Amino acid sequence: IRSLLNKGSEPNTLVVSFDPAIPTAGRYMACSGGWDWAPFPDLPLTNDTASRSHTRGIWKSVYLVRVSTVAITAVVPQIHYRGSYPVQALVDGEHDGFDVAVRVHLWSPRSISGHVAVQSSWGVSASSDRVTVPAGESNVTISLFADARSIKLWWPAGMGPDLKELSKRMLYDIVVSFSCSEQMSSTVSRKGSVRVHTKRRIGFRHFALVTGNDTDPVYVRDSADKEGTKFHGLFFRVNGVPLYSRGANVIPMEEMAGSLSAEAHIRLVQSSVEANFNTLRIWGGGMFLLQAFYQASDEYGILIYHDMMYAQGGHFPAVSDVQEEELRHNIRKLSSHPSIAIWDGCNECRVDMNSPTAIYAN
Repeated sequence: IRSLLNKGSEPNTLVVSFDPAIPTAGRYMACSGGWDWAPFPDLPLTNDTASRSHTRGIWKSVYLVRVSTVAITAVVPQIHYRGSYPVQALVDGEHDGFDVAVRVHLWSPRSISGHVAVQSSWGVSASSDRVTVPAGESNVTISLFADARSIKLWWPAGMGPDLKELSKRMLYDIVVSFSCSEQMSSTVSRKGSVRVHTKRRIGFRHFALVTGNDTDPVYVRDSADKEGTKFHGLFFRVNGVPLYSRGANVIPMEEMAGSLSAEAHIRLVQSSVEANFNTLRIWGGGMFLLQAFYQASDEYGILIYHDMMYAQGGHFPAVSDVQEEELRHNIRKLSSHPSIAIWDGCNECRVDMNSPTAIYAN
């Protein structure tokens, strides 16, 4: 776009105009069109009010990135407890440790060879053999191990060895990088090496949604592929300990999404802990929240029960490339947060095989 830019100090202005006839298929913050607690923009409260609060358009930063070698587009850590299913409290230094499979998503404008590496703050590193990254999208998975003696467990608020109010949870960094030798790149150092890298913060915990007597191995085996519950109830088990979930529903703090405050979201999490909450549910009629909210939940031990952004009344899911990309993007972006315990399909959507909600059964 360089040829389109103004020369010298004259500022450049980018104007984006949306044709209102473009179908949105309900892929905007549902409550911005009104809810039982939210104003309806097309039904002004007074004759002199003409509010328009639909979040249909760009409200976050927009920028261009030039990629001459490889871009790391997403990092998805998949963390699994190595031991048997725990029904007694796991103890720091005495459990069976965790496997960490780090899936690194890459994009390149052309085929290029190099190494993908992962370094952890608990002292373990791993690297791939030399791989050829094709043009376009691809991914590489690097596996690490976290020994019980090298890590501390992540616990929800009010659980674990440190019960002090607003105490920070144990979190660990992983640094993911792609490196290669490249001779024809503007990002090349004097020695001709290229390295791109990014960082994620993770926690180690075992979470289970329990729907029956999980202390009975026969019940666990026979129920592995079944739906529903044995006694019409459920509870959470974290690191082997049953959890009485206490919390609330979270709706967007602002109808005008561009006015959201990171500080307010951090304070919301802190206030939840101070109120003896340990769980917050993210409502499907709203939006994926600011990163500050998820980071604070990781730090202070709030479990998140997270709806996808689907709701009744025009915001049902559908099989489409746009919606698939929406889900893949957001789940990959948020996958490192130990606070997110459950991904849920929809707000108040009953699975009806004769309606769009049949997608959940498929």
